[in-house]
Amino acid sequence: MKWGDGAIYNTLKADLDLHNAKKNNSKDALIADVAIANGSHSSLPIGTWLKPPRNTEAW
Repeated sequence: MKWGDGAIYNTLKADLDLHNAKKNNSKDALIADVAIANGSHSSLPIGTWLKPPRNTEAW
């Protein structure tokens, strides 16, 4: 298992915190960073993963 370089972690955590600051955002970002470093990711660029739902009142 490879660890990420931290750049993706920082970007994901900032996006998660911007939309919904929760204690587990750091864990979620770390899980995603490691998954991406190990090849478990989609081909979507960062930023398109965290689009709000159509009902933006929930955000």
